[in-house]
Amino acid sequence: MTALIIIGAILFVIALILFLPVHITACVKDDAKVFLRILFIKIKLFPMKEKPEKKEKKKSGKAAEKKKSEKKEEKKEKEKRNIPELIHSVAEVLSVFLKQFSKHVKIRVLRYKIIIGTGDAAKTALLYGAAEQATAYLFAVLGENINFAFSKKNSLVWVDFTSEKTTADVKIDVSVNVFGALAMILPTFMAYMRNFGTPNDKKEDKIQSEKAPGKE
Repeated sequence: MTALIIIGAILFVIALILFLPVHITACVKDDAKVFLRILFIKIKLFPMKEKPEKKEKKKSGKAAEKKKSEKKEEKKEKEKRNIPELIHSVAEVLSVFLKQFSKHVKIRVLRYKIIIGTGDAAKTALLYGAAEQATAYLFAVLGENINFAFSKKNSLVWVDFTSEKTTADVKIDVSVNVFGALAMILPTFMAYMRNFGTPNDKKEDKIQSEKAPGKE
């Protein structure tokens, strides 16, 4: 009898853990941050601490300068992503995330404010239209696939023709139980890599697709 009580207690604890709510909160303001929260435990998922680079032997002037320049260019390529492209990429990742597991997920857009500015009136107007359209697409994907809500008073896509900089202040909370989270890891990770993988990976994929039979 005692053994059955112990086994029952263990199974109860495991079931309780599997159905604990897990919150993933993404914030974008001056920079992007993603946090994982379970009860009172909060873990930063992004940005992760970069591992210190191994010390390399000093190379001759031109070789070292070339490598340094290549690293700068690679960094710039990674940072190149405008607001509409980012919103579309987020929408695609979320659509994969939600498609098969929507019953486990609740999404709350707590804050969504994007002010478009570029310093060029024509470019600003085009970017504003694209950002507004992309936002409508993002909210439609969420609304059709998931338990989704957003604060209308805290949601705004606007244009500032006097500003030379586009600013964003976004906070989205995704809650899911542990069981649901475990089921979502693989497909969501694959969608993330397709949209946010390194530029070099994307170029290689493009080159391979161009070389495929029938492309000549």
